[in-house]
Parts: sequence; structure tokens; C-alpha cells
Amino acid sequence: MSKISLIVLSIALGLVIFVIGGGMGIVYQSQIPASTDKNSSINSDCSSLINVLSSDLVSIINIYGKVTSINIENGYIALSLGDNNLVVKVKDNTRISLLTEMGTIRDIKTGDYLSVMAKLLSDGTIEAKSISVSSFLKSSK
Repeated sequence: MSKISLIVLSIALGLVIFVIGGGMGIVYQSQIPASTDKNSSINSDCSSLINVLSSDLVSIINIYGKVTSINIENGYIALSLGDNNLVVKVKDNTRISLLTEMGTIRDIKTGDYLSVMAKLLSDGTIEAKSISVSSFLKSSK
């Protein structure tokens, strides 16, 4: 075989290998499932996290923050610390400790700092089991 024939044959063989490799790559990519919606993935991750944190494996979650708002009628307190915000459900049987005495949700004021022992419920609600008002100062009478 002449040198030219060898070069042409090598180029042809290289093109055949290139086409076969490209075809195999396309087939391989079609076998990989399409990426899911990012929000769907995040929601799935959050659901998994809520399932674990609301299970019997986790008895209490400790939360610390500044009271930004209070809804006494519905029993909700909004807390923030830095850029993080969350809402805690306060029930009638939630134990609320003031500096030297027991209190109620009505004793908590916007601006107070709270230490909350809570349970995450399976619906995502954070339910306070006990609250310590760390910035409560009893006014003199």
C-alpha cells in the first residue's frame, strides 16, 4: 500500500471511530434521567428533614432569638436572630419561665430574647414545649 492510501485509510478509520463514539455518547446520555426541578428537589430534601426532625429520634430542638411579633389570640411568636426568622406555636400548656416566676404568652414582649425548647411537628409547625424569657426584667411597683 502506498503512503497516500494509508493516510486516507487512517483518516477514514478515525472518522468511523469518531462517529461511533458520538453515537454511543448520545445513547448513554439518553439513559440518564433528566434533572428534576430544583425546587422539587429542595422540597423533597425539606420533607425528608422534617420527617427526621419530627420523629422520635429528635426529642427537643433548642431555639434562641429575639421576639419580632406576637399573635396572642392564635398563640404564635415570631423570632429572629441575624437573617434567620421562624415562627413558634405556643400552646396553653407551654411552660413559660420569667426571671423569677412562671408566666404566660401575655408576659412576652416584642424585643425580648427567648430560649425555646420545641418539637418540630410532622406538618412543619414548631411547637414550643418551654420558653425562658432571658431579657425579662420585672418592673418595680
